[in-house]
Amino acid sequence: MNVLVTGGAGAVGHYAVQIAKWAGATVIATVSTIGKASHAGRAGADEVIVLDEEADVGALQVLDLPLRDRARPLRQRQ
Repeated sequence: MNVLVTGGAGAVGHYAVQIAKWAGATVIATVSTIGKASHAGRAGADEVIVLDEEADVGALQVLDLPLRDRARPLRQRQ
């Protein structure tokens, strides 16, 4: 199973990453800045995406379970 955790460096996202890994999932975490990427990686994320102006999240549509930390939509590159 592939799981996306948005806000992977925050408190809830940190635990979501760990729970998904415990369940045997491959975890992709998103973070807002490069400085937060290491936090998500230490939580156990297999891949970390920094959502800046250059991030392309269109490829993430093949995920089995996206876990959102808030109701704002993910930006897609035009």
